[in-house]
Amino acid sequence: MVTPWQQYQRPVAKSPKAPTALPLEAIPAWIHPQGRAYLHERGLTKDESKRYNLHFCDGGAWSQRIIIPMYINDMLVAFQGRDVTGTDPKRYRTEGPRPLYCPVQPNLQTPTPLVIVEGPFDAFAVLRTHTAVATLGIYPSTAQIETLLQLVTTYIIPAAYIWFDNTAIGDACALQLQLTPHLPTFVIVDEQQKDPGEYLCLNPPDDAGNVIYRQHFHHSPE
Repeated sequence: MVTPWQQYQRPVAKSPKAPTALPLEAIPAWIHPQGRAYLHERGLTKDESKRYNLHFCDGGAWSQRIIIPMYINDMLVAFQGRDVTGTDPKRYRTEGPRPLYCPVQPNLQTPTPLVIVEGPFDAFAVLRTHTAVATLGIYPSTAQIETLLQLVTTYIIPAAYIWFDNTAIGDACALQLQLTPHLPTFVIVDEQQKDPGEYLCLNPPDDAGNVIYRQHFHHSPE
């Protein structure tokens, strides 16, 4: 006899497999007129497009998306596709597990604060002046937090600043509570822009850095 619990029991979800390559249709984003136009509109430069290995698809399952590869030790572990049309309700799609996006390793010789943001474009804005990682959403997984704490230990990170969208301050504070036992952690509340990515299009281009500098100066001991 099947009990009600057995009847509604769900199988354990399998972890998504890491992709072995980018989509076949993916080409360097700056080469394609539509990909280049979108990145230019978002405020990214040609050098940044190359630095983060951004691609674009104009066909296939990932059509009309900027492809953002994510690597660990030079191995592709996942990629995100960002819709460029503004018509897809799912702006981002992810292939593979959801890693902690860390496109630039921290500086081991000169430890600096780490800025934790939501998405890749937020990270691109912050990376112009500070080390940044993206959690790819407002609910970091256990694996992401473990990776984050490994970074903190390995690179002797002195402090962390969480800079989520200004509609997700509560979620930023929840993450702060998890990190505070391990290192000084602060939440950035910015009333000027919706998120760090908005600063990509502003002049001077280091405006996101100025927000962080002000927060760091405010929290630094005299």
